[in-house]
Amino acid sequence: MRTVCLIFCFLFLFSTYSSAYTSNCLLNLHKQALMDAVNSMPEDSRNILRQFENNMKMEVDKVHITAEAKRRSYDFLYKEIITIVSEDNKNRHEYMSRALVDITIYLFDKHNPFRSFDLCNDKKIMEQAFVVFDGFDNYPDYSFATNLNFTEKTEYRIVRAEDKLLVFYNEFVNEILDMWMSIWIEAGGDLKGSPLKSSYIRGRESNVQTLMARLNENDFETFNNKIQNLKARVLYKYDTRGSSGSSGSS
Repeated sequence: MRTVCLIFCFLFLFSTYSSAYTSNCLLNLHKQALMDAVNSMPEDSRNILRQFENNMKMEVDKVHITAEAKRRSYDFLYKEIITIVSEDNKNRHEYMSRALVDITIYLFDKHNPFRSFDLCNDKKIMEQAFVVFDGFDNYPDYSFATNLNFTEKTEYRIVRAEDKLLVFYNEFVNEILDMWMSIWIEAGGDLKGSPLKSSYIRGRESNVQTLMARLNENDFETFNNKIQNLKARVLYKYDTRGSSGSSGSS
């Protein structure tokens, strides 16, 4: 009986550790994705956000432990950030930077291929990670989205968990940029200083070639087009035009 209890306790502790380790790994990937996005934003917005990088990293921890029911809604955050950018109130830039983090949790939940108890090694992933900027894309229009539009997960027809995370990271950074740039433009900004399409935000061509070889794919452009077709982009699945966002506080 004592042996059975010890085994049960060991399995419980192991599962708890595994969950925590996975969470830390994914938290670190989220933080790094944000920093890659910050460094690739248009010049004026980049200069603002770089002042609050540490605050943004800490906000990642907060938003991940916030119960889904208690999150500020996507549409509220979207409109709130646009208001702050439009006003150009420097006293609210730090809050704006945190709100920009909060809104990315919807993209994270949509694209993340892992479950809470899956293991990953963020250091190993980042050594192989790449981000090829696929150009600013505001289709579908993020301004009409609500929480409902991020409920369907991106589908990855890839076997190896590590490879899923590499594809996820590229997708995640690119869509953070699409969303943030959409907000920036809607608030009256421009894209001056943003990356050229197909340029490397992270990594190099050899990273891409290594992954393509493992996946038996001929080239990244063809592979990426397949991923785009599989992405669960459902921003037009619901008629959200004219809907009102829920309230929140700074």
